[in-house]
Amino acid sequence: MEVDLPRLYQTVQSVGGLKEVIEKKRWQRVADAMKIPKSAQDRVTKLDDIYCKYLLPYDTLSPGERQKLFDDVEKEWAARDVRVLTQDNSGSSDSNEEEVDDIQDESEECIVKVTFL
Repeated sequence: MEVDLPRLYQTVQSVGGLKEVIEKKRWQRVADAMKIPKSAQDRVTKLDDIYCKYLLPYDTLSPGERQKLFDDVEKEWAARDVRVLTQDNSGSSDSNEEEVDDIQDESEECIVKVTFL
């Protein structure tokens, strides 16, 4: 099963944030909102683990640190767009296709595959 990290983050925030989810034991509600089947083994524990591993570092950033991270990501994406456009105009379609594939692969890294037995 795949877990969409941005969706998991937004779901936890909509339930009151990580502290609320942990203190009031709302992981079941988060799992339900994420449409993870109740038959999935350890779905609550795995969501908690995923959140702590991948999202907690972001969650603990200050607003200024988040803005800096956002700006850095925007600059990186803009640089990639320029590289793709430059390669496209140079007529090098093989390397352009590889670059587009690399960008797609990297953009899909915000989805984590988790095995729920």
